[in-house]
Amino acid sequence: MIRNAALMRKLVFVFTLIAQSPIFCAGRTEPELPAAADRAALPAPDADGFVALFNGHDLAGWTGLADYWSVKDGSISGHETMEMSRQTFLILSALKVTDFELHFRYRFASPDGNSAVQFRSVILDPKAYVVGGYQADLDAKALFDGSIYDEAGKAGNRGTKSSRGEKTNWDARNTRYVEPLALNGAELGALIMPGSWNDAVLKV
Repeated sequence: MIRNAALMRKLVFVFTLIAQSPIFCAGRTEPELPAAADRAALPAPDADGFVALFNGHDLAGWTGLADYWSVKDGSISGHETMEMSRQTFLILSALKVTDFELHFRYRFASPDGNSAVQFRSVILDPKAYVVGGYQADLDAKALFDGSIYDEAGKAGNRGTKSSRGEKTNWDARNTRYVEPLALNGAELGALIMPGSWNDAVLKV
């Protein structure tokens, strides 16, 4: 799900990801994507005010390198090999959002690799689909799921901004303040099922 305060409606993100080590991006994009980017119209909200951002059939509304992204069995699949490996992102081009709540499912098809949800980010290379900014980490071994990272130093150049099991605040002097959550990082990590489908929520 994705809640967009600017649109005053809720959006449902029904994206499911099968990945080895790709990364995808949702949120603010700067500069604009190339003119060829597909900006397909999103479906109308359902009875509860939710909108699907992935149609389950193709990548309409999304942009990325074709060799890395496809739709398989009703899910968005990111894939790479040792011979074809680079950091690249699948970008939601059909919509720009501000504050939101995002619900999605993900599964890793291999025992290694990492991925993430990139949000409030900027496009650094429109041709290679490289972005930087806030990143909600995911990885095949569930070591970093639930942490927030500063990709490419575009969110204050702070590295790991918040670790799993923490509520983290940063002040204007770049000082980090941490409060533990009810469940610590290890306890939360035990809820993640590597190799299986996991449900996740991102509130921004």
